[in-house]
Amino acid sequence: AAGTRPVRAPYLRDGLIEAETFAKALRKPGAFDHLAGVQTHSLTDAAPSGQPASLPVLVFSHGYTGPLSAYAALLEDLASHGYIVLSVGHSYEAVAVRQPDGSVATMLDSSGGMRQGIVDVLTEWRDEDSTMARVTRAPSESEQLRILKAYISRVPKTEAVINRWVTDNRSVLDQFARSTAGIA
Repeated sequence: AAGTRPVRAPYLRDGLIEAETFAKALRKPGAFDHLAGVQTHSLTDAAPSGQPASLPVLVFSHGYTGPLSAYAALLEDLASHGYIVLSVGHSYEAVAVRQPDGSVATMLDSSGGMRQGIVDVLTEWRDEDSTMARVTRAPSESEQLRILKAYISRVPKTEAVINRWVTDNRSVLDQFARSTAGIA
């Protein structure tokens, strides 16, 4: 709001629920609650130091089931070097993502376990290490490609996640472009 003075941003982007969910997933309740008091060097509601149309833009997605706040220092550093960083939280596939209505979507189901969709994706990855070892030992690039293509054909749930995330990122970029249209 006009006249609002920027304040330091909290480390936990989506609040204590992010730390609580991560701790619950690791079966270590309360282990990360102290993070609720940590603040970053970033400011909320601060105007960009340059014209948005002239600043480079990066789109960032957290790791699968990752805590968005774990990337705070990296994203803050990028912003301090003049980048506009659009950090996209993928609901139900991150530790916790605050929704527009204020509710929080987490990676855990009502019983406190990983959502079935996440379990299905992680199960697809069970052969990743052995596959990469075979790729490393392959005698030729064509054999490496054959092994990789075979592996990729066996991870359709992962492919669906990637397609969903691409759609999310495009939506964020489109919204950003609309919001900065006409700013010189």
